[in-house]
Amino acid sequence: MSGALWIGAAMTAAWLGLQLYRILRVNAKPHLGDSFTYLCIAREMRRQRSLFPRLQYCYTEQPEVLQLPPLLMAMLMPAARAPYGVAMSLPMVVDILTAVLTAAVGHLVFGLESGRAVLAGLVFLLTPINSIMTAALTPRGPALFWLTLFIAACSMFVTRGGLVWLGVAAMAVMLAVMTQRMVTQILLLVSPVVALGFVVAGRVHYAGVAVALLLGLVLAWALTGGRYGQVIADHVRRILVHAKTGQQQRLRREFGRPRHIVKANPWLLVLAASLLAGSGLAEPLWLSAAFVAGMLVLAVVWVMGNSVNHVYFTSPLVAWLLAATLPRSPAWDVAVAVVALVCVVIVLREFRVTMKSHLAEEWMEAFRFTAGRNLTGRALVLPWVSFPALPYYTDLVIVSGGHGSKAMTFNRLHVQQNLGVPGFIIGLVRQLGIRYVFVDTAVAEPGLMRDRGDLAGGTFRTVFANRRVTVLETVQQAA
Repeated sequence: MSGALWIGAAMTAAWLGLQLYRILRVNAKPHLGDSFTYLCIAREMRRQRSLFPRLQYCYTEQPEVLQLPPLLMAMLMPAARAPYGVAMSLPMVVDILTAVLTAAVGHLVFGLESGRAVLAGLVFLLTPINSIMTAALTPRGPALFWLTLFIAACSMFVTRGGLVWLGVAAMAVMLAVMTQRMVTQILLLVSPVVALGFVVAGRVHYAGVAVALLLGLVLAWALTGGRYGQVIADHVRRILVHAKTGQQQRLRREFGRPRHIVKANPWLLVLAASLLAGSGLAEPLWLSAAFVAGMLVLAVVWVMGNSVNHVYFTSPLVAWLLAATLPRSPAWDVAVAVVALVCVVIVLREFRVTMKSHLAEEWMEAFRFTAGRNLTGRALVLPWVSFPALPYYTDLVIVSGGHGSKAMTFNRLHVQQNLGVPGFIIGLVRQLGIRYVFVDTAVAEPGLMRDRGDLAGGTFRTVFANRRVTVLETVQQAA
């Protein structure tokens, strides 16, 4: 067996080991994140039989209708009541499908020999940001699949012609923009620039990229009866919020840092080295290279959100480029093996970070109590506010935005920034008709409510408490 085959076998074993670790350790327990939100929305879709249902599991004084691209939640409807572990295995299935697509396109479209096509699939699977995203249930996985199909179909169209490929590309655009917002940003911002650049350079047929984009948007509009316009409008509002507040977790505007980009995809270093070594790109791969360049620019300059996450959508394209340009020598095989090992270490470290966000057993105990007592009504979770695990495990309606621009302004910026204001919580409880307040004492500022008088004066009574979670019920509503 040659060195390249040994390295391929080792990369396959490494990926299988990472997935086993993910199943047995990372996803063995529920963890905080958007997974619960998507499952709650899928339940609403199933119950209301609508792609844009009212989000009845949350409350913000105003009716809230889904304004996210709905395709992931529609795909989740059959699994909306499945056990958590089953639902969390679905991203891995999508990951495998995208890896198969990456390898197949590499061989059939870009002419990579079989071994190099398989290498492309393995590079994709071992890209750290890709493996990390697979540990959560998000729309990024399906969106990446559709983007990969779009690039492949466009590459076929510009190199071999045929309106059928333009049609496939348009369908891929429709499915992508119906799935996730960041991929929509990439398509809307990068595609026209790439198409224009090639046209100016004398490659007029590359205008088909922009034509496919336009047709795909029209199809999305038609499929939803015009309601996709609300998705775009909310997307713009969310960008404007991020333009003021910056990155979603740290609430500040910041450029993507090169070390974070390389950490997300270390294969970029090998690709850059192989290109510097003199490896050229065949024309079928020019489009992929142009899109990678565009997405890397967004990963640096897009301060209206998590800019580095744009790197995720480069992973199959970088895999194609690397597999096509990697020089044939033992030294380069060793470089691939070393970077693969680095990727495994990065993923394991990030998996351990994810495990720190596991829902504590005290929370599961509180959920079992709530569900067992059939408690209903509106509930506020402090200091988290946004806590979609609550409506997932119980019949309570959480006082928090569902998922959109209003969600950001309501729960993150308004409530959390005013928790320390005397009388704010009591006023919020009375204004919104909140029946239960869940307090995470492990996260809340020690003595916040008692010292400031927010939950004092006989307004609440304790109905449940353990070492971490206290559940309070309003006395007026209890009576």
